[in-house]
Amino acid sequence: MAVLGRGSGVSGDVAPRLAALEEQMATVLYTASSVTSVTVDGASPRIVEVGQSVGPITLGWSLNKTISGTGASLATTGAGAGAVALGARSKSIAGPFTTDQTFGVTMNDGSGRSGAAASRSASLLFQSRLYYGVAVGPTLTNAEILALGGLNELTTSVRTRKTTTFNPAGQRIFLCQPAAWPIATPNVNGFPEPAFTDVIQTVVNAFGGSVSYRIRRLNNVLTGAFEVVW
Repeated sequence: MAVLGRGSGVSGDVAPRLAALEEQMATVLYTASSVTSVTVDGASPRIVEVGQSVGPITLGWSLNKTISGTGASLATTGAGAGAVALGARSKSIAGPFTTDQTFGVTMNDGSGRSGAAASRSASLLFQSRLYYGVAVGPTLTNAEILALGGLNELTTSVRTRKTTTFNPAGQRIFLCQPAAWPIATPNVNGFPEPAFTDVIQTVVNAFGGSVSYRIRRLNNVLTGAFEVVW
């Protein structure tokens, strides 16, 4: 009987030990939640020009795992925020939008573990263009600014300086930037060039967006090839 009693005692310890082992294994094998990507109309961020009206947009996302069951959740944040089906991977949001927006996705696998919840976001950004090129001048109309050689790009004041070669033929070099940005300090053919005259002018872009611009005009009329870094 003593042997049976001892055996019975050992048997009684097995269930909680197995449960603890299963929990440890589940912890080791657990994959934390991750929203691996979020896009606005397929881009992250999506960049458009000031003055555009955008919408509807498609918010798309991917997750690192399938979530299901009681306690699991999936939702979007920002404009049009709300819960979505656990299997959903996109959502149409009506808009229209005319200013910067941030859209997000949050997930929770319902496990209650550390790492059960995760989130990620993507932005819709409205930016202005840089316009630069050559023209006779000395002043430019709105249409002439927009047509400066087609050398323009959507960007912000935090940008990488770029090098461009201009080929004026009895013309001036013009560099046009939003007036709110720090003033560009160009180098011309490797040397700092102070001989610019600045004019503040409202520019209406192709979408009707009205932005105050600093029009920088190189004072000298030039002919030849000139490398400008700005």
